[in-house]
Amino acid sequence: MSILWISVAWFLTTGHATAAIPKQKIIPQQVQLGNYFSCFNLPGVDWAALGDKKNNRILHACLRGTTSAELKTFDIPDLDERLQTLKKGKLIARSRDNYFLAQPAVVGRNRQYLQSTIEKAALKLAPVAKRAIEEIKPLLKEREEMMYHIIWSGIMDGQVAWSTLENELKKRLNKRNINLRTGWWIYPTHAFSAGTRTYGPNSKPILPTT
Repeated sequence: MSILWISVAWFLTTGHATAAIPKQKIIPQQVQLGNYFSCFNLPGVDWAALGDKKNNRILHACLRGTTSAELKTFDIPDLDERLQTLKKGKLIARSRDNYFLAQPAVVGRNRQYLQSTIEKAALKLAPVAKRAIEEIKPLLKEREEMMYHIIWSGIMDGQVAWSTLENELKKRLNKRNINLRTGWWIYPTHAFSAGTRTYGPNSKPILPTT
């Protein structure tokens, strides 16, 4: 799993993902962008603003890059307040008169490139994972259902994986210190996801709604 995390983190830190998307309809306007945001322990994210459906049009505009003039044509009464909330909540950023998403967006061809990279890494990882499962399974005896928890919590999301990720990124990016706290937007999401609060085919983050 460390290989997969390294692939994702490398992708997000080397310019393949970008916060400014060419002005084309990569994601349908009706898609709720709040459902396609993920993060590695990024502090200060405004989850309520992320889940507010009234912010969806603003987020779509920031995905491709927008201006104050364009946003004002949306006829949103509390536009300025919403922009401030999204900006403070680390969801959008402003440079002069331009607004864009504050975190990298992995969509379109970038999304296809990432998927290909992950699949190649997974193929390399598969033999090692199979051997690990074969070694662990006899120790579980009649508690085979615990296999997933051990693989996920102990190996995929354990200290060894995170330490490996940090050390590898230091080498590849030639940096002495690496900050793993980051966020990103990705569309479409993987067909299957699992985490602290999600599990299952096409599962989506649990967000507050308004």
